[in-house]
Amino acid sequence: MAADATRSHGRVTPPDTFEPFLTAREVADRLRIAPCTVLRYFDEGVLPGRRLRAGRCRPVRFRWSEIEAALLTEDRGG
Repeated sequence: MAADATRSHGRVTPPDTFEPFLTAREVADRLRIAPCTVLRYFDEGVLPGRRLRAGRCRPVRFRWSEIEAALLTEDRGG
């Protein structure tokens, strides 16, 4: 159980700040670029993300709030 989740009557209640992970395609749609560009930016360290597991097929997932923060930092010359 996550540290910030609470247990109520045998059920686990997720925190109010839950943010779903996005695929490269979903991030690409929001940024209006190609999914392969999102993955290239991830590989280059421009966009933050996470590899879900080890192995040959290792999908990457992103959080929109982290993408926005990274883009704002880049925009400010950081």
